[in-house]
Amino acid sequence: MLRFARRVGLLTAILCSPLAQAFDVVISETEFRMLSDNCKRFYSVTQIGRTLGFTMRFSATEHRETTADAERAGGAWHYCAGTVYMSRAAVAPTPDKKQYILNMALKEISFSARKILEEHRMYGEVQLNQAKVTFLLGQQDASKSLLQQLMQKNPDYIPARIELARQLAKTNQLQQAVDLLLAIDEKWREKSADLNYALGLYLFKLGKFEQSYPYAKRAYQLRYPLPWLKNQLKRKGFKF
Repeated sequence: MLRFARRVGLLTAILCSPLAQAFDVVISETEFRMLSDNCKRFYSVTQIGRTLGFTMRFSATEHRETTADAERAGGAWHYCAGTVYMSRAAVAPTPDKKQYILNMALKEISFSARKILEEHRMYGEVQLNQAKVTFLLGQQDASKSLLQQLMQKNPDYIPARIELARQLAKTNQLQQAVDLLLAIDEKWREKSADLNYALGLYLFKLGKFEQSYPYAKRAYQLRYPLPWLKNQLKRKGFKF
């Protein structure tokens, strides 16, 4: 009985802490399943997570460790809330509603982005999504600056380069996007489906089908899930 009381006391202290209450976004079971593994853990120790029944999926020890981890990640409840808002913005019924939700996402993600420790495993991910939301809000120069800062601090974080190339391509700078990706060390192309697909896609859109093909082929060998590029190249006589 004493052991149970201590456990309840520990959970109460964790769940009622100011940071634990920061994630006050009510999410559905489906949205919970779509969260990253890290965010599932962080969400579980919030007050709303307890209310919705997610808390008891984790032990008291896991709660304690998760709370400390989330604090090192800049109050990661904020970041995780931001990713939920990003998903909701993608299906918003009107442009005004989308803009409103994206602003909420940026507010939450930026909070964690300012505070997260650079050595934390989620540092790149948090900064990357801050840049993505900034771009979606039409702040292209600000987003580019955020990505360049991330690339400078973490040169081996390839998703930042892929995102910057995507933004260049979105603004009709396809050759610049290709050049940026080709400058990445070749060792990453051996294992990154996203990098190979991006190169194949932008070269295809430039009309350089022969150059596109080997990158596309490698992307699908690495199990890239979207078939559009493969289907387009097949129509031009390339075999997979």
